[in-house]
Amino acid sequence: PHPPANHHFIARKERKEEQPHVSTMLRLSLFAAVLAVASAFQTPPTRLPIRLASRPSTRVPFNTRLFIKPPSEFYEEKSYGLVGTVLRQGPVPLVNRITNGAEYDVSVYNFMKEKGCSKIEAQANIDAFLANAQDYAYQALEDKKTGRKTDYVNMNMDPKQVTLTLTWAAGIIGLFARVGDVAATGET
Repeated sequence: PHPPANHHFIARKERKEEQPHVSTMLRLSLFAAVLAVASAFQTPPTRLPIRLASRPSTRVPFNTRLFIKPPSEFYEEKSYGLVGTVLRQGPVPLVNRITNGAEYDVSVYNFMKEKGCSKIEAQANIDAFLANAQDYAYQALEDKKTGRKTDYVNMNMDPKQVTLTLTWAAGIIGLFARVGDVAATGET
């Protein structure tokens, strides 16, 4: 009972067939690591501040997670998309906006009604709140003290800043992709 002469070839062939599964697992692990690094220094996301209408007939308890939808005109008003959210405030409000889209819209609508501002300004404020609620609250107090108003709409939208952000993001993503590829294939 000696192993066949080509047992090394068979063992290598079996390892190569298993490699795509291992490679996929490594890539998924790398993707999870990139997401963790992207949000490592940010405050955990908080629930959106939903305020319901003041009429008693429209009040709904918060624990039911029901809310009143904004009118159809709200969706027709000019706004910015997901790219605008990630460029202005980063990945945390983006993920929150994607996963809690309806609550996000209600919060933007209520902010517009309460402050009497445009939809873009309301979006920028809600995104800033979702990125870091404590900093947003602190900035609001500072704005009251000094009498000025923080411009969240144009925050981080300077062309030089956008270019720098995109360059760094491409470099970091490329670096992690290369490390994952080397780890998956075993290259040196």
